[in-house]
Formats: sequence, C-alpha cells, structure tokens
Amino acid sequence: MYNAPRLDRLAANMETGATGIVLIGDSRLRYAVAAEKDFSKLLSDRLGVPVSVVRMTNNWAIWDDFSGLAPRILEIGPQLVVLQEDLFAKERETQSRLFLGRAYLIWQLTGHGPWNPGNLDQNSMQLEMRCEVLADEDVAARKKRVFRWVRIDPSGPNSRALNAFVAQAEAAGIGIAVLPVPITTSGDALPKHDRPPDHRTLDLSVEVPDEAYCDVVHMNAEGRGMFTEALAGPLIERIRGR
Repeated sequence: MYNAPRLDRLAANMETGATGIVLIGDSRLRYAVAAEKDFSKLLSDRLGVPVSVVRMTNNWAIWDDFSGLAPRILEIGPQLVVLQEDLFAKERETQSRLFLGRAYLIWQLTGHGPWNPGNLDQNSMQLEMRCEVLADEDVAARKKRVFRWVRIDPSGPNSRALNAFVAQAEAAGIGIAVLPVPITTSGDALPKHDRPPDHRTLDLSVEVPDEAYCDVVHMNAEGRGMFTEALAGPLIERIRGR
C-alpha cells in the first residue's frame, strides 16, 4: 500500500518532536493545498516548531479508499487529522466500482485513460497539480463525470464508517478538523453534501475567484496559494488549542 510508508515516515518525524498533521481527500484537496514539503515548512515557520504534513488524496475519493489506513493513523496518533467535507457524503455504487475497475485495467494495459491521466506513478499522483492534465469541461459535463464515479448519500455506509473513525480518533486524543473545499460559482450547480457546520468545521475566510481555477472545481497555482494561506491560520489555532 503506497501511503503506508508515508505514514511510517510521519511517525518517525513525530518521534523526533514534530507535530503531525494528516490531510485526507480527493483531487480537489490536492489542487487546493500546497505540496507537503512546502506546507510543512509554512506551518513550521508560523508555529515555531517542526511540523510534518502528510496529504493523502485519490481521484474521485471516498472514505473507503483510505479506511485501510485508519488503524495505522490511530496508532501513530497525529495531533490533527483534516478530513475533506465531501468524504462524509460520497459513496461508490457497484456500477461505479465497475467503471473504476475497468478504467484502472485500461490504464494498466495501455498507460492511458481516465483513471490516471498522464500515466503518473503513485508519488507523482500525490503531487500532481498541473492544470494541463485536467479535461476542459463545463458544468454539465462535470456533473456527468461525477455521477459516473460517485453518488451523494450522507446516510450511506461510507459516512457511517467515517463517523466511526472520527469517534475513535477523538477518543484517542487525536484532533479532527473538517475542511470545506470551495469550487467555482458555476460549479455550485454540482451535487454536494450540505453538511451542517459543527465545532470540527474549519472556518476559512477566503474567496477564491473563478479565474483562480483550472476548471470547474480544481484550483490553479494562484488559487492554491490563496487557499493554503487561509488554511494555515485555522490549523495553527487548532494545534495551539490542544
């Protein structure tokens, strides 16, 4: 499993005194937040102590994509786990799993296809934030793609499993933060989970303009800079409040 060694490195950094932060979400989170090395340095400089960030993402991600890592996260005990809000609502039906499995098989056989645009290795997939790899699509096309891979069901098994993980983490003394990732104004027509904010929800005072996106939902370098800067403050507050 690709992310397991990355969590091992986080554990090693924490043993030397670093504050551990794990971010989990889909490609929108990857495009919205600076690369791990840069974000770790930003937070370290602001906090005045070493910070080690692991950002785990997957295209069209649901919580089940990461649930196998949950025991290791609980064992390591990072100071904070940041969960993209959408993970509390997204499910993948049998048909969608078949689509995803077929796309994965095509990529393995040909090196091309929608599962992995650009034929990137796993490390590159975690770092990939280039507008040119994204398809040029309007809202209608985006909506069609969304429902090809996922559906919205806040009461589904993924949401229940994620809420169970949250309860376990908090019982173990791990801080949990829920992160809304904004999209373009036209993208607001896309299906989304209207999760009522609670004490875990990060309140980011940032408005990313439409021109700071690669497409309907993914931020470009300008948007990523704005969002990362806005995210740093609330994360630091959460860490200092522990």
